[in-house]
Amino acid sequence: MDQELETTKGFVCSHISEHSGYQYRQFLIQSCGRDVSELLHSELLMTTDLISTYPGHEAIWYHRRFVLEHMLRSGSFFAGEFSPTSAETKEDRDTGPEPHALKRTRLESIALGYSSVVSSESDWCASLLCSFSVDSWQQTLVNHHLRWINHSLAKPY
Repeated sequence: MDQELETTKGFVCSHISEHSGYQYRQFLIQSCGRDVSELLHSELLMTTDLISTYPGHEAIWYHRRFVLEHMLRSGSFFAGEFSPTSAETKEDRDTGPEPHALKRTRLESIALGYSSVVSSESDWCASLLCSFSVDSWQQTLVNHHLRWINHSLAKPY
């Protein structure tokens, strides 16, 4: 599975507008029998890099939406663990025990995670809008993504 994901990563990075490569990666992610938190985070970072490097390619945006939605539906993150541009993983942070008074239930963590995702994605999109002032198609794609965030991600599944 890991080898197939690595092979398809090379394909999607060199054929950025070809949606079939992204769809196959989505199939692989959904078929993965293990915890996909790290994989989804690396997918999110990959789409961040591709959108910044190759603005104006709608297929990348659709794959990003799949990744975000899959993260939320699978509970692959908790509040404070989400950043669309950070390569930091859960293992990189201090994993010491949390004081009992600060522990949250899984449901509370997921609810905070939703607001974290919406806020982080909205902030990231705002920064893109500032940097892509010349490319009106990229602006359109960012605005469509913001609309999707507000209508689809803003409410828990």
